Amino acid sequence: MRGFFILRRNLFKNTGLINIILKKSIMKNLNLIMTYSNTAINLSILIVFMLFFGCNSDNENDLPNIEVGEIGPSGGFVFFDKGEYTDGWRYIEAAPNDLEGMEWGCFDSPILDSRQTGVGFGLQNTLAIVTFHDSFDDYYNNPEQCSDMSNGTVAAKACTELVVLGFDNWHLPSEGEMLLMYENLHLNGLGNFDTVSNKLYWTSTEHDDNTATATDFSNGDQGWLCKQCDLGQSTKIRAVRYF
Repeated sequence: MRGFFILRRNLFKNTGLINIILKKSIMKNLNLIMTYSNTAINLSILIVFMLFFGCNSDNENDLPNIEVGEIGPSGGFVFFDKGEYTDGWRYIEAAPNDLEGMEWGCFDSPILDSRQTGVGFGLQNTLAIVTFHDSFDDYYNNPEQCSDMSNGTVAAKACTELVVLGFDNWHLPSEGEMLLMYENLHLNGLGNFDTVSNKLYWTSTEHDDNTATATDFSNGDQGWLCKQCDLGQSTKIRAVRYF
């Protein structure tokens, strides 16, 4: 069985490169400006950020204001700021790199608590997906108990197991969160998203028993992809975290 993708158009204007300004209240006179394109993050920039922002702070609420498009504490880019700290977080940061080779999860199995689409619901979706698959008798090594088509990989589970610079609070983004990454990062030349080898990225938003939402980073289209069909196994993942 092949994967399928039902498109819903979302159009954005490509604004090209932007300037990133890293600012620290600890050193008020320091303004480090760099122009960032689709290249690897400069190591010296990360070192400066880690020295002044701290790595894996126990109280990230003490961080100075960070603007969308700036580098976050884990070395990825911040793509959302809700303006204030509520429910323990204010910002959403994308991981610096992709994960890949993961199915969304078990085919022909509804996970109703993972059908939230909005910003701020990616973690809820992710926990629902992981809880469902953990309820099997070692699904990850014995996926045939769900379906003989499954290979036992689960995109949401991979996100929860990710550790970057000591940060381990990652999840698979919701439909709305993934769209913000496309709009606020990719269209501004940030994030090093793949639009060549495989341009599709999983979200944590389930559509129905057999499909989940994926985002096409070549044009911003979002649609429904078979959870564990051939195409789904090569769909990419970009984990995100709230802080």
